[in-house]
Amino acid sequence: MSPSAAPTVSHVDIQRSRQLVHDSRVLIATAKELIAQSRQSIARQRYFKIVCAWCQQTIRWQRTEGAAPGQISHSICFDCFAPMFLELAPGTTPPLFPRRGHSFPAPVSSRLDPPPRARGLYEPCG
Repeated sequence: MSPSAAPTVSHVDIQRSRQLVHDSRVLIATAKELIAQSRQSIARQRYFKIVCAWCQQTIRWQRTEGAAPGQISHSICFDCFAPMFLELAPGTTPPLFPRRGHSFPAPVSSRLDPPPRARGLYEPCG
């Protein structure tokens, strides 16, 4: 084969090459459209922070559609729930002022005792 001889390409190969280029351009355009849609979807999704209403510790972040940036919701963390659960046992009176932080006093033994029964309320009829 001489160095000046150019390889010949058939008409079928040229058509196939053009079809492949066209198909790849269509796929690229579709991919760009899907990327734009996913970016819009991500931009619409917002997160809001859930903090403990007692100690203000961040508990978690939750995704939601309609939250404004910086929106906060409140819950209670386990460290605050355990002492509050003991304080709110039946027959106890809640404190006059809410406490902040984790410095809860030890529960008084009278708070843990069951409430006294009134006469006649819990006795069987008969």
